[in-house]
Amino acid sequence: MPNLKDRTIVLVSPEISRLKGGLGRVLVYKTIDMLHLIGNHAKVVWFEPYYKDFGEMNGVLVDEFKISMRGREIVVEIYKRTHVIQVPTKKARSSRSR
Repeated sequence: MPNLKDRTIVLVSPEISRLKGGLGRVLVYKTIDMLHLIGNHAKVVWFEPYYKDFGEMNGVLVDEFKISMRGREIVVEIYKRTHVIQVPTKKARSSRSR
């Protein structure tokens, strides 16, 4: 796997760590298989939205920026945490989702 050496593989999905439906479980299993294949040659990072009903945001705020949507300014916060299978996870939350 020389093409993956020292790379970061980013999985972007509307549901990964939430496990409310089937997509999250599929991506967790896919990530576990990816980690077995790549070993220490690359790393995997998840990027998903923060949902209000997901509970307390237990992560560290690592970035914040503003975007314009339909003429309104919205603040987007990016939180970082580590999932139970040791995958770094970044979650995006807008000022409208608080």
